[in-house]
Amino acid sequence: MERKALPVVLILVLLVLSVDLGCGGESGNNIFTVEDAAGIIEIEHGETFIVKLEENPSTGYNWHWTVGPEGVVVLDSEEFIAAEDEEVVGVPGRHEFVFRAEEAGEAEVVFQYYRDWEPENIAETHVFKLIVK
Repeated sequence: MERKALPVVLILVLLVLSVDLGCGGESGNNIFTVEDAAGIIEIEHGETFIVKLEENPSTGYNWHWTVGPEGVVVLDSEEFIAAEDEEVVGVPGRHEFVFRAEEAGEAEVVFQYYRDWEPENIAETHVFKLIVK
């Protein structure tokens, strides 16, 4: 009887893993980091996607973004998430930007990391190239 249950258990484990990893889900594969800026990202019209970038506001640096052309993707929300160890000063956290694909077409979301009072001194730039289907 135990031998018959093993294949069923394996199938259930695979199903749970596929759901947990976002296979077939709308948002599971739509989380991007700086590593994803090297390629082209395809998004379906109406989908949302998240860009997560490390940020350390205690240094004065923060992320500034632009989208071109306007209207293809729009920012829904953004949030800075502090590191879990909030007692340590200067520990970087992450900034999460939630965008929505509004129109079919191509767009670029450009992130630049600089201090508000020094916009000419850009420490980092990342360009996310998108195709909205």
